[in-house]
Amino acid sequence: MHLWKQQLSPDEGKEYLANLQCLAGELETAMNCIARQELSPLQESIRVQQAACSRLAHIQRGRSAKLSADRALSPNCEDSDLSFQIEEAVASVLVLNKRYAALLRHSGETLRLFAGLFRSYQGSTHSTSGVQANLQTWSCEV
Repeated sequence: MHLWKQQLSPDEGKEYLANLQCLAGELETAMNCIARQELSPLQESIRVQQAACSRLAHIQRGRSAKLSADRALSPNCEDSDLSFQIEEAVASVLVLNKRYAALLRHSGETLRLFAGLFRSYQGSTHSTSGVQANLQTWSCEV
């Protein structure tokens, strides 16, 4: 049995589901932003992901604290439809998270590959005539 089933009331379950769905949507958004090379929307998506994860953790911590303080408190989310929706959302987030992690890992490997392929050189020239000129050049070699 999943931990959330033991700890969430129906109202908390609805809030938990909404945050899971938000997180799933933002994982999709982030992957699309990476594919389209859109930095600002990616940064916003990451901010929303962090907020959703924070709210999910807050819900869990709050319910755990209530259960510890009041042993008579009912620990079950008895709405079977809601439970099913949460299970579906959890499964979706797990799959999306694996795809997102693989995409980020692949992106990091690509960056390391390019860093190894390219070498940068810096040079400067100084004029020996009466006027001192300091010209700098950069080049990149594959």
